[in-house]
Amino acid sequence: MIGKFNFYDIYGYFLPGLLLLTLLYVPWGLVHRFVPAGGELSSALIGIPLAYIVGQVVQAFALRAFPSTRKQGRYPSDMILDETDKTFSPSFKLNLAQRVEESFDLNVSSVEERADAFFLCRSSLIKRDGVSYGEQFEGMYALMRGLMAAFLIGGVYTVGYVVSVFTPPSRTIAVILLIAALGAVLGCEFTTDHVRTGRGPLIKCLSWVLFVLVFSSVGYLLGSMRELVTSDLSSGLLVIALADFVLARKCYQSYKAFAREFATAIYRDFYGVKQTERPKAIVT
Repeated sequence: MIGKFNFYDIYGYFLPGLLLLTLLYVPWGLVHRFVPAGGELSSALIGIPLAYIVGQVVQAFALRAFPSTRKQGRYPSDMILDETDKTFSPSFKLNLAQRVEESFDLNVSSVEERADAFFLCRSSLIKRDGVSYGEQFEGMYALMRGLMAAFLIGGVYTVGYVVSVFTPPSRTIAVILLIAALGAVLGCEFTTDHVRTGRGPLIKCLSWVLFVLVFSSVGYLLGSMRELVTSDLSSGLLVIALADFVLARKCYQSYKAFAREFATAIYRDFYGVKQTERPKAIVT
């Protein structure tokens, strides 16, 4: 599996997974004053695939919690073709629309057909081996989305350690909260009719509350396990948590910017590639 890693695997899964594992370890390592021995081959062999698997989970969470859509659920690849959008000049949009119509018989003036047009443009570039520039932006926005989710999870998890200092240890309550939150998360995950019934915003808000409960409860349980988190140490952990939230915000902004640049690069590359003539029908 490692030998088949590609650009997206490293940027989209491995690096975010590695960051999250590091962020989850830092509070525990500081509290227990434990530093792992470096340079061990066995640790590397275990850590690389583990980081990749964790990265898959991080991206699955981030994709649902932070979709690339903007206002009214529209994607950047859709919005940049609006007449009011200034990303492309009017003449470029007109020429691009003609090129798409000639290649795929799709009209990008219709919002309903833009998603199909974008994916066909990308597929055409892949077949021509001309999507490298767009792939860089795709890898970068996947990286930023994964890092943002990792920083956010790490920050909430670290807050749980901090809270364990100021509240009396109550592992039973924390375990109950954790089990209840996990059960509710599974319930939301398998709720498929919330969009159709108009409960989307409510489900999303509830999911965020449950997300905070889950990871803060884990941090609280580990922090209060031996009551080793002192008030002085909690100040440092609080600084780490705040830094995680700030970095998560920065990564979120970069993620939105790279997602838009990805769509822009695909359209520009597609327009710049010379289209081949359609094959003529063979008369027998």
